[in-house]
Amino acid sequence: MLAGSLLIGAGLPGALIAALTAVQRETPADRLGVAAGRVHTLLYAPNAVALPAGAGLLAVADHRVLLVAAGAGALGCAAWLVRGVRSGEAGEVPRR
Repeated sequence: MLAGSLLIGAGLPGALIAALTAVQRETPADRLGVAAGRVHTLLYAPNAVALPAGAGLLAVADHRVLLVAAGAGALGCAAWLVRGVRSGEAGEVPRR
């Protein structure tokens, strides 16, 4: 669990910075405020929902079951991403 937390802490800032940089680069200046607000909501709202949901699940399920389920979900997402990259679905990002 400590290693997973360390990896998340090391990788998450880069992903957030990349997402927000893409919004700033690809959005017209007159729409940037609206777009940035929506992207921030999409990036941070799931955490606000997941924290109380996880606390509620701890009341009805064993923590070990929840850790295994979270790990399986993370591995499934990683496998899906790796498969997409290897099959060429993640093509070149167009440059302006």
